[in-house]
Amino acid sequence: MIFLNQEIAADSICHRDIKETSDKEPEPDLSNLVAALSGKMTDQSSRQSTLEDAIQSPPRTPAEMLLQDRARLYLSATEIRQRHFEDARARLKMISTNSPVAAEAGLLIAESWRLQENHDEALKWFLRVGRHFSDDINALHGLLRAAESMQESGSPREAAALYGEIVDKALNSVRLLESLPEDPAVRVEAVFSHPHLMPAALRRKITSEMLRETADLAQTRQVYRESSQEWHCLLEQQQQLELQSERIRQHSDRLTQASMLVEESMAALEREIHSLEQELVSKDFSAPQLAIRKRLGQARNEKIRLSAQQDFIARTRSMLPQALTTTEQKLQTMTASFSEIRGQASQQLYDAAQKAISATAATFRNLAGDSQRRLAEMQMHQASQP
Repeated sequence: MIFLNQEIAADSICHRDIKETSDKEPEPDLSNLVAALSGKMTDQSSRQSTLEDAIQSPPRTPAEMLLQDRARLYLSATEIRQRHFEDARARLKMISTNSPVAAEAGLLIAESWRLQENHDEALKWFLRVGRHFSDDINALHGLLRAAESMQESGSPREAAALYGEIVDKALNSVRLLESLPEDPAVRVEAVFSHPHLMPAALRRKITSEMLRETADLAQTRQVYRESSQEWHCLLEQQQQLELQSERIRQHSDRLTQASMLVEESMAALEREIHSLEQELVSKDFSAPQLAIRKRLGQARNEKIRLSAQQDFIARTRSMLPQALTTTEQKLQTMTASFSEIRGQASQQLYDAAQKAISATAATFRNLAGDSQRRLAEMQMHQASQP
């Protein structure tokens, strides 16, 4: 039921149930429901039947929940036109206050009472909706209607207080919009990121303005999201490459030290070989001479082995930086490319967000100005009375 205190706990359970279900089941086919809500289904009887069928079963995903609530709005509006007021209100009260269409549902309930000429109940609902959804422009317009009703019914003091309340609430939304971060990327995230502190009603108003003015908004946002993800991934790879570069530098230092040791060993072997060759006596195969020949052979073999090791160390030392440089160049090229794509998409989103934020702020300013004007007119009229 709408506006019940117990609803908050129930809603959190509902969302958890939906998540658990959606994790286990495939995405439901909502094409018929979307067609009925969008007007693509032109046969009124089929449209009505589709919407009625759609709200009979519990929602399986948050998207289906929202579409079901919109179906309830449509069906209730039809019932109100047919003057089936009680049925319409019963259907509307099934919409949660956490639903994106909750304010619209509450205003429809107020309108149903007004059409029945029950102005007290209509006033109560306009006040309830306006104060519960103070960031929703439609809800504040409902408060304005409530203030007008108070004024017309001879309650100027209450009307004046409500006009002032509308001004405060509207200007509070303007101040919130004006306080959004100046950084383009942060401002775009504030509009699209749900964890941000911006009220949901304001976010919906801004995004609806962006959708209205920017035909390819969804595609631009997708490009921005994917290029940002790839860009951040490449930045992480660059950081990893920097660590790898440090490891290669350390390895290169160790190879340099090893090369120096090999050179020292080869120099010592050169001296030993030269000394042994000086000690050789031609055609002398005595035991001492055989020992010299044996050691000379070992020294020459050792020199060959060390020379090969020296060549390997030299090749490795030259290859490592070259491989690292090639990888760095590739990463830098890819990072620059994705950074450019991300920057273009970010600028497009920022421009669209700026226009939408300005338009939304202007709407709230106009509402505040309208309420302030009505308050001033009422006060002037009272002052002119004898």
